[in-house]
Amino acid sequence: MNVIGIIAEYNPFHNGHAYQIAHVRKNLHADYIVVATSGDYVQRGEPALLDKYTRARMALSSGADVVLELPVLWSTASAELFADAGISLFEKMGCVNGICFGAESGDLALLRRIADVLADEPADLKASLKHNLKSGSTFPKAREAALLSYFSGSAGQNGALPVSAEALSSRLAAPNNRLAREYLKSLRRRASSITPYLLKREGAAYHETSIRSGASEVPASASASRQTLVAGGAGRCGELVHGFVVVVAQLCQILPGLDDRLARRHSDAAHGSTDGNGLPVYFVEVSRDVVHRLPEGGVDGAGEADDGLHDLVFACHQCHLLLQ
Repeated sequence: MNVIGIIAEYNPFHNGHAYQIAHVRKNLHADYIVVATSGDYVQRGEPALLDKYTRARMALSSGADVVLELPVLWSTASAELFADAGISLFEKMGCVNGICFGAESGDLALLRRIADVLADEPADLKASLKHNLKSGSTFPKAREAALLSYFSGSAGQNGALPVSAEALSSRLAAPNNRLAREYLKSLRRRASSITPYLLKREGAAYHETSIRSGASEVPASASASRQTLVAGGAGRCGELVHGFVVVVAQLCQILPGLDDRLARRHSDAAHGSTDGNGLPVYFVEVSRDVVHRLPEGGVDGAGEADDGLHDLVFACHQCHLLLQ
């Protein structure tokens, strides 16, 4: 059984995410696709554009089989902790054998070399990082400078990278490359058997804030999706209805399933996600396709028909308990 994981925020879920899921299904030959995603709060500490249930169902309608929630403690944390939480979740499931993530670079070997150095933390790198931090640099800038120094100096003689210092600097600074390195670093530190698969980012850049023409074919950025919605609601009251219709028409090109979700009222359960003690209850969403593949009798009867499916559903149930 080939189970591929995806770690994401889906803030919001757009056609680039749908493309990734389709790629995993078609080119990585995934039997099941498991997504670990942020809930109602995301990495920047801000509320997500759409609630977690809507985003989960958009992912399921685009081909994902299971959607698990990353607890808010990690979904709002640094890229390092966010990435490690997702990898940890997949490790605990015990059935995920691959992870697919996007990056501006298409060079997995290069990203892995850099991630290995970050995971192993050689003495020269640590000394350079400490010096840069004392000089007043922010941690990301200090670490980038330390890596550049490491690979260009004598410490990197046994592992010189096949790119110039300028090209390396550009690749280190790219947002998705940075997150990709954190996934790879977590896999190394955990000595994980999960196989990483890299998907080169296409279409709009990470920080691009406008939707291009032909957006239904060209993946837009999440930043552009959020900016479009915010800008559409910024006009005078007399223009609000027309503006909202235009915004929805634009966003429906790039957010698969949005038109259907806007027409559907959320259930009361979507707004009351706490247990009797006021503690958060984390959700697990399973696609209809997975449910339909269960034999009569549910999970208990799945073992005879499909041991792999039984393991997958059981692992999701166990993770649901662990997250609570």
